Amino acid sequence: MTGHRSRLCQFVIDVDDLDEGVAFWSAALDATPEQLPAASGVVYRQLRLPDAEIRILLQLTHDPKIKKSACTSTSRPMTSRPRYLA
Repeated sequence: MTGHRSRLCQFVIDVDDLDEGVAFWSAALDATPEQLPAASGVVYRQLRLPDAEIRILLQLTHDPKIKKSACTSTSRPMTSRPRYLA
């Protein structure tokens, strides 16, 4: 497949308090808050990482966090099966 380009533009992190989330993630990632439209600011806050185009979007959620989940992604398909040593 040629001609197709994908890029990662943001990570979304659920938080139960936007102000605390901004304070924590800004300090942890050395990120700077960016202005969003007023209507969006009620539910979202956006952070800009230094020297990167990727943004961190904090999303206010009130649902209980009962377990952690992980997601793994790759930008290209594997071309061969992994080899395991016995």
